[in-house]
Amino acid sequence: MEIKIIKKQNQELKNELQNLQQHARNLEEILNKITSSKAFKLWQKFCDLRKKNKNVFIYIFIFLKNLIPIDFRYKIKNLILLILGIEDDFKKYKKTLESIKNKEIIQSKKKESVSVIIPVKNGGSLFRMCLEKIRSQKNVKINEIIVIDSESNDNTVKIAKEYKCKVISIPQKSFSHSKSRNLGAKYASGKYLMFTVRDATLVNDFTISDLINQIKINDAAAGSVKQIPRIDADIFSSWQISLYNKILSPTGNNLIINIPKEKFKKLSPMEKRQFCVIDDVYSIFNQKKFKSLGGFNEKITYAEDLEIAKRLIEAGEKLVFLTENGVIHSHNRNADYFLKRYIMDTFLIKIFDEKKITKKIKNNKNDLIDPEVFLISLFFAVKKYEKYIINYLNNKENKVNFYSKLALEEIIKNLKMTHFLKPNQVKNSVKSWTDIFYKEIFDFVDFHLNSIKKIFKNISKDDYFILIDKITSIILGNKIGDFLLKNKNDFIIKKIYKYANNL
Repeated sequence: MEIKIIKKQNQELKNELQNLQQHARNLEEILNKITSSKAFKLWQKFCDLRKKNKNVFIYIFIFLKNLIPIDFRYKIKNLILLILGIEDDFKKYKKTLESIKNKEIIQSKKKESVSVIIPVKNGGSLFRMCLEKIRSQKNVKINEIIVIDSESNDNTVKIAKEYKCKVISIPQKSFSHSKSRNLGAKYASGKYLMFTVRDATLVNDFTISDLINQIKINDAAAGSVKQIPRIDADIFSSWQISLYNKILSPTGNNLIINIPKEKFKKLSPMEKRQFCVIDDVYSIFNQKKFKSLGGFNEKITYAEDLEIAKRLIEAGEKLVFLTENGVIHSHNRNADYFLKRYIMDTFLIKIFDEKKITKKIKNNKNDLIDPEVFLISLFFAVKKYEKYIINYLNNKENKVNFYSKLALEEIIKNLKMTHFLKPNQVKNSVKSWTDIFYKEIFDFVDFHLNSIKKIFKNISKDDYFILIDKITSIILGNKIGDFLLKNKNDFIIKKIYKYANNL
């Protein structure tokens, strides 16, 4: 019985392929008729002439337009659209023909196997939604969902088993983003590996198949999709995700990263970062290509997705960033989180090119600042800026504080620099650097606020304060991380790195 069914399916596929081939031949005939027609050839000559004499045609057009009465312009517009229709038909048929030749239609019929890997601790209410959406996916075969649980004390494991997941339990102390994902990959049987997180929700039932198809068609090693903020996302989170998507794809179109490795090596660390589009909030890898590189680098505990993307590009592989589909994911976090995050993000530059960084910062004037003077000056600059913002927002002093200022104060206390916090003991060098840092903070926040105001027109005073606090945390994190890269004080570096790594 099974043999008969398989034969029947094979015959149906053959018939479908024959129909597609006949459709392709019909399109080719139409295409040949269009390209050989006098009207099309005349139109092509006109287009060539227009390109060569662009300015002349603009002046002629404006002159003729002013001579023609308005009621006749509509008739002329319809005539032009009719003429342009020839070119539109040509493009439409050509695109359809190419899609058949690229086997997009045939490939989409084949259900590729995929193994889903999710590291989790205390999945919460969004974990069920995450699994529900994965199980509802179409045009793919979900071989297994592998959940790497690190000592959850809620109903995470129960929910995972309810959705027939394979649960692998590990101690919390041995968790790392790279190790846990590699562990899941060892148990995976699918042709493709999908990595995601417990609070990410696939946009629709084709999010997995759409990305896999793009990876297949472009012979890519891996891919990710754009993120979409949740309905409860705050202004800062929505802006950050919008900015991130815009940086990766300025035009909003799907991206195929196909840069020669020789050219990639010559780029600056930040330029390299832009090409590394893989994000483990939702990413899919060709399993063979993933394992050929040894999987994620277990020596690093942070940004394992960016690091493997870099290695794939250096190995001559292509990457995909899909904007036509996406994943819903966002967090509303306090400013102290972003302070830690941007300290760590600065250290990420080491992943891309440590030698270039050392060379670039060798003669930077900030190298001359003592670590204590640097941190205390930064603290007083934030305190001064906080006071300015509080006064600007109707003197709410003693009621609110910048989380970013409190977090910086915590760092200083942990490093036992509390004697600097007394105003009467502030040195002249601290006052000088405080003024410099204050201006840098002011300019940085002002620049980003202007871009946010273009998107969000009405911002309440409370949201405005929180927003400024979080933007301030970005520059604080960047400056601290950058300063640590330039200095050799191992005690301070290790202390702050340990603090910031606790995300």
